[in-house]
Amino acid sequence: GDFLIYINIPKKGECAVAQINGHSRFSRVWDPERSGGFRYFSPCTHYGGFSRNSSFVHPELSKMIGLRGSFRDLTSIKADFLDLLTHLRHTGLSPNVGV
Repeated sequence: GDFLIYINIPKKGECAVAQINGHSRFSRVWDPERSGGFRYFSPCTHYGGFSRNSSFVHPELSKMIGLRGSFRDLTSIKADFLDLLTHLRHTGLSPNVGV
């Protein structure tokens, strides 16, 4: 599945990576009045975490993560992102899944 990068989580300058591993669902717990809106979620598996300023994070990836906004398409730097995932897996920083 797709990957999500949560910026400044758990703290400023750090990032958490999650991989979507299921279909989106609607949660009535978050919407007891059934008003719709932002009550959908996708199940994810935590992949790992890193500091965006770490030496193993490619400069272009670090730059893109540092930009303001809520959505980034990493297609242009896919190889750099895959290198990061491989590093997380081989260093034990990625406890749950493989690339």
